[in-house]
Amino acid sequence: MDKRITRKDIAQKAGTSVSVVSRALNQSGYVEEEKRRKILRIARELNYIPHSGAELPQARKTGQIVFFCNDLRNPFYIQMYQGMLAAARDMGYRIVLDGNAELDDIRGISTDGIIFSNQIIAGRYLDTYGKNYDIPIVCAAYGDVIDIKKAVTMVEVDMFKAVEIALSHLWSMGHQKIAYATPFDTDYSSREIAYVSWLKERHADPKKYMIKTPVCKGQNNAYYDYRMLGRMAALKHAESNNGATAILAFNDEYAYGIMDGFREKGISVPGDVSVMGMDGTYNRQYMSPKLTTVSLLPEKQGVLCVQNMVNMLDRRPHKYLTRISPKLVVGKTVSPRKQ
Repeated sequence: MDKRITRKDIAQKAGTSVSVVSRALNQSGYVEEEKRRKILRIARELNYIPHSGAELPQARKTGQIVFFCNDLRNPFYIQMYQGMLAAARDMGYRIVLDGNAELDDIRGISTDGIIFSNQIIAGRYLDTYGKNYDIPIVCAAYGDVIDIKKAVTMVEVDMFKAVEIALSHLWSMGHQKIAYATPFDTDYSSREIAYVSWLKERHADPKKYMIKTPVCKGQNNAYYDYRMLGRMAALKHAESNNGATAILAFNDEYAYGIMDGFREKGISVPGDVSVMGMDGTYNRQYMSPKLTTVSLLPEKQGVLCVQNMVNMLDRRPHKYLTRISPKLVVGKTVSPRKQ
């Protein structure tokens, strides 16, 4: 039979004394926070089994956090998940990816907490099962106008700033007729609201340049084929004759679809039309020409979601709202407007 793991084994691997390990496992005395996390992580890795119910309270939990995501075809969420994995490993937890995103499944989930990929699905959870289950939740957010009836810890990308960065860059390159292409027929998306507001401030008509390719109402964007929708947007733009010299796409994948559609129709990017994305995922390094985009820092968002969750689970102070500032990433798909 396998040797039973003892506190001495944990102490040897952690490079500390058995008494310090005992205090960390029992939560019965002071242990430096970084050392405590290391001890608990090692205890889980070694599959340490406490001798009594008073030991290792975290071990009586699952030691895992569920990432509840309904759009696994989107590289943005995969990159966010990678950030979560790294942060959780360092903090002694595991991340379990639930790609089904069926709220009914939550009743059978064994987890210490849930991270939701967006505000919409978090709001639905709180309106239904969240009334009966006291599971800590953290939500990745993007400033969308969603009515959530309960205070939720959010890690929010400043999407209004992201859109401002994108449009300001296009404007600085001489583009004053800028289209916005989106797969959603909705008026509560922060990206669309920011675009409309920005153009109106410059006395432009946003409706003239809006390109929408909605599959359905709302933002339940599970398994959307952004590339296919982007091709549809390219066709709509070509047929519109709206005079736009640049297009801001809803996200990077949608932008790639637009570029594919333009290529099929013999429209040059950026020679004829400049195209800009939104997300800044790693896929851009494999594309030609390399996409100009605004990075929403998905890995950082994943890290911050996990850090906030673990602080909640460990009963340490945490922020109800953590904001991320996006960054411009210049590529080869935007060029100065032809005079």
